[in-house]
Amino acid sequence: MFIHPSFLLFFMFLLFSVIITVSSNSWLFAWIGLEMNLLSFIPIMLKKLNKYSTEVTIKYFLIQTISSIYLLFFFLFMNNYLIITLVLVLMLKMGAAPFHQWLPSIVDGLSWPALFILLILQKVNPLILMSFLVKPQSAMYLLQLFIVSSSLIGAIGGLSQISLRKILAFSSISHLSWLLSSFLVSNWAWLNYFFIYAFILFSLMYTLYNMEIFSINDLLLKNKMNVSMLVSISIMSIGGLPPFSGFVPKFIIMQSLFLNNLYFIMFFLLLSTFISLFFYSRMFLSILLLKTSLSGYAYQYNYKLTIIFLNFSALFFPSLFMIFS
Repeated sequence: MFIHPSFLLFFMFLLFSVIITVSSNSWLFAWIGLEMNLLSFIPIMLKKLNKYSTEVTIKYFLIQTISSIYLLFFFLFMNNYLIITLVLVLMLKMGAAPFHQWLPSIVDGLSWPALFILLILQKVNPLILMSFLVKPQSAMYLLQLFIVSSSLIGAIGGLSQISLRKILAFSSISHLSWLLSSFLVSNWAWLNYFFIYAFILFSLMYTLYNMEIFSINDLLLKNKMNVSMLVSISIMSIGGLPPFSGFVPKFIIMQSLFLNNLYFIMFFLLLSTFISLFFYSRMFLSILLLKTSLSGYAYQYNYKLTIIFLNFSALFFPSLFMIFS
């Protein structure tokens, strides 16, 4: 498929904004990185120009602009509450509950590549800045509030959804609670969790993008043998079922939380995981238990068996490494 050069240009600027944020030594340069990230993502959202993409782009732009205005205002005039304000602004930019309402409302107007960028790359800058803010005790208590609310709302919100993009949006909110809880223990834990989650999500979205699946009903209509098992494993891995690779970072964070006596946070994280497994099961049980079709569309994927094999290997490898080490 032909990729317009402008898409690559804006994507390179988006990656460059991450480098600016990581290497910045002041909040002013960090703010510049956040704004460059926003301005680079807007044209990517408008790649397929229609009324839905225009609407969600305006929503996203307004939310990110309002958060940037609050950031500048409190940064210039109210230094006494700067840390608390920075935490609130970054939570709004990431879509953490209870500031999550804008995220599920825009995902249905995005393509699968734009949705992947929104759920993964757009969270890199706020997460990096959050790692600098969790040291003060006031930020720690506020962080625990967002962890509990994100875990519960992310799990309960996905129960009534049929659209796969909305399910993955609420799943992202639920996984964000695990990422935020990893800040309470170590920076290495959240990096490990983030990279494994990003790979699993890419594996799932790449398959859904190629099969043009957007809802649970599409999973039933386009249930093909060559890719159905890959989709099922990716979904179960996102849910954190052992022995899939999605269980490994959750196990690491659980172990660290137990060692630090954070049982209250651990209870809500496990509760949200059990609830999330219910709407994950609706996705992969429709693939595994119903009769698959061997004709037509499935044979178009025969030449992609190498990609399927690599995904299988990577989805199992981290867990096998942990078992045999």
